[in-house]
Amino acid sequence: KEVKKKRSQFKRLYNRKDYGNAETSLKPLLSDCARTLNYFDSAWIRNDLAITQYQLGNLTACRNTLEPLVFDALTYIGQDELTVRPDQISFIPVMKATLTNLKLCGDSRVETLKQ
Repeated sequence: KEVKKKRSQFKRLYNRKDYGNAETSLKPLLSDCARTLNYFDSAWIRNDLAITQYQLGNLTACRNTLEPLVFDALTYIGQDELTVRPDQISFIPVMKATLTNLKLCGDSRVETLKQ
């Protein structure tokens, strides 16, 4: 319940382009709730936080936030609903978001593997 509340607060702030407060509101979820978040929710939170850090011009923080997802995200390059196992289909949107955000934040590993 608290996670939903914090994410709603974050989205309101982000949509208002109040990126500093958006980052401040979301960041504690990763540290305070890490043990109780499932991988899927944690991945979306990391992407929300990373794109906020990108908007703030903090590309290093953006890359660091996404780092725990890099290995999994790189395995989704070129994948779609027809090429992944059925139990992995729900991860396609978050992994594609991760790849996009990694590229925005200047992570060269994404471009290297696409070539």
